[in-house]
Amino acid sequence: LSIWNDIDPEIENEYEAWYQKDHLRDRVNTPGFKSCRRYERVLGNGRRYFTFSDINHADVIKSGAYSERLRQPTEWTRRIMPHFRNLIRVVADVSIDRGDGTGGYAGTVLYEQTPAQDRDSIRLAINAALDGIMCDARVTRVRVFESNTSANNLPNPEAKLRPDPQK
Repeated sequence: LSIWNDIDPEIENEYEAWYQKDHLRDRVNTPGFKSCRRYERVLGNGRRYFTFSDINHADVIKSGAYSERLRQPTEWTRRIMPHFRNLIRVVADVSIDRGDGTGGYAGTVLYEQTPAQDRDSIRLAINAALDGIMCDARVTRVRVFESNTSANNLPNPEAKLRPDPQK
């Protein structure tokens, strides 16, 4: 589960506290969530924050436990969500996984959905490029994710708290 977002500047300090003390713990305590990490953009353009939750499989998003979290957000979540801006939320399956590290930096790239017949050739091209990239000692892991349409199209009651439509 990947989320890219901005937050209203006047609430950034509370957003940081909410994320660390409330939201992160809430998600990690949901069955099927293995870990959550949040990154702040240091280079380039785009959303300021990237959050990555490693889940057992995309069906975790369909689980009763996760659905209940979305239906019953904490009071703090209710206060923070209206300040989210430019949100992108993607549930995805891992299609390529090379390496075994967890680095301090993450590079993300979003692509529009491609036709099914093109995906195999794209995966082959990425795998070929990774042969060289993985030789760099600074690169510990590369994972490529492909959107899981059935998990992304589920109702998300928590989304109603945010003012921007999801992009």
